[in-house]
Formats: sequence, structure tokens, C-alpha cells
Amino acid sequence: MPAISGALGVSIDSLFGVEDVCSEVDIERVINIIIRQTPENERADIIMRIMYSAMGAFTEYKKSKMHYPENLELETYGEIKTDYEMALARLNEDLKYFCFVKISENGLYPYVKDTELMVVIFETLADPDALKLIYYLGSGRRNRLQSVEYLARNTGIPVKKLKHIVDRLDRLGIMWRVAVDDSEETSIVYGYNNSTALTTMLILAQSLSRFIRYFDCNIDTWKYGSFRMPNTSNNKPVPEVSLWCEEENNQEE
Repeated sequence: MPAISGALGVSIDSLFGVEDVCSEVDIERVINIIIRQTPENERADIIMRIMYSAMGAFTEYKKSKMHYPENLELETYGEIKTDYEMALARLNEDLKYFCFVKISENGLYPYVKDTELMVVIFETLADPDALKLIYYLGSGRRNRLQSVEYLARNTGIPVKKLKHIVDRLDRLGIMWRVAVDDSEETSIVYGYNNSTALTTMLILAQSLSRFIRYFDCNIDTWKYGSFRMPNTSNNKPVPEVSLWCEEENNQEE
């Protein structure tokens, strides 16, 4: 027992479930040890279980939603919406993910209010050929450089249109260009940075378009909008509905 408690960075009492000493647990150290000791191909499942347990801590009852649900038949999500954080997790075996956002006191609007480039990327992704190119690039190995002509042959997208898409992705930082001097003329080839942000955005867009229906862990306690735009009327308090007795008394008066 002393060896186990030392490895996990917890007291022996806490190993026996004595909850009033849980404040002594170095949770960051415990998680670090667990992940390091887990084989690489199993780490994703361990991380999802840890995140699901963290989401369950937001529920009203201490013992609820502590362990990851097994053998899910429906497409199932976990969700948190409070004034301080937002989280969304997909729990099914075919694709598991977890996305967490801490909401600052001023909300998310100061970070996202510059919409110029966001509009460009949404306009670009609205083209099915742009998505087709991104899926093709994201299916390959890293450190590959390819010409526009090569990409056109392998995707079936006309060269002129593909060049337009590539130029946009280049300016957005999703692709990058390199000049190659291998003959009398300089040729341009392109690489793909396999953006985690872009991949996550596409996955979330797919989940959103399916209309999320079923939650197993749904915390919804927010009062203020996550963006909290200043100088707007959208943050006025919602009028309370009167009690039945109050309404009857008003009618009598």
C-alpha cells in the first residue's frame, strides 16, 4: 500500500475511499503517471474516460456519471454549458472526441470578434471541392510536397479551380508553398500542415449537421451567453414567471 500511494501521489487513506483527504491528491501528477504508463495505442481511451469523469463531476449527484458508458447503441454526446465553461464530447466507439472551452469573465467575443478571415475560411469550406482537397491532403503522410497539376490529377478537380482553392488555403496558413529551382523555370509545390484546429472544426461541423439528439451527461446551468457582447440588449434579465398563488391574488385585487 505505501508503494501504491507513493506511485500515485496520494495518501493511503484516500486509497480506501476516505473522501475528506482527497484535497491531498496531486491530480495532475496522478494523471501524468497514468498516461505515461499506458501504451500509446490505448491512451486515447484512457483520456476519454478521464474527461468523461471530469464532466460527471458537474452533475448534482456525487456518484453519478463517474464511469464511461459502454456499448452505446445511439449516437451519444456529453455536454456542459455553464457561465464558466463549455464542453462537448462524442462517446461512441467509431469516433470519440472531447472539446473544452474555458469562458473568461468577458466572454468569448473579444477573441472571435475579428471575423474577416473567418468569413474567408467559411466561404472556402462551403465549396465541396475544397473539402475534397482537404480530405485528400489529410489522408497522406507528412512531409509531402505536391504540385497543383499532381493534385488536380489525383482529386479530379480542374487545375484552374484547384489553383484558386490552394491559393486561399495558402493565405489562411492551411497549406504552404515552396519554390523549386530544378530547371530553367522555378516551379511551385505545396505542403499541407495537417491542422488540428481545421480537423476538429470539420468533425464538430459534422456533429452539428446531424442534429445532436441524445446526451448521457448533460449539464445546462448557464445564465449568460458565452460571447457576452458589450453594449447590446441581448443580456437583459429574463422576467420571472409568477407563482400560481401570486397570479390568483393579482386577479382578485
